Amino acid sequence: MSEKNLGYAWPLTVDHGTAECRSGDQAVFTVPDGTTYALNDRARKAGYQSIEPVRASGDGGDKVSLGTLLSKSLKLCRAGG
Repeated sequence: MSEKNLGYAWPLTVDHGTAECRSGDQAVFTVPDGTTYALNDRARKAGYQSIEPVRASGDGGDKVSLGTLLSKSLKLCRAGG
């Protein structure tokens, strides 16, 4: 998945990576350097680190919503389910 896929809704400071669903309900995102981050609470509870280090800030300084990326990642959970 890349910035090109989500355009203005892209919430990360990296321009691409791999969204996955692991163990049925853990939404994760792997960035180009190979680090895998949690996109939801279940992934965080499973031990994946927070996505915050690569989360982008908007014009007002607030963090860009992960909603669209998380939604697309959770669809992978349902598809694989």
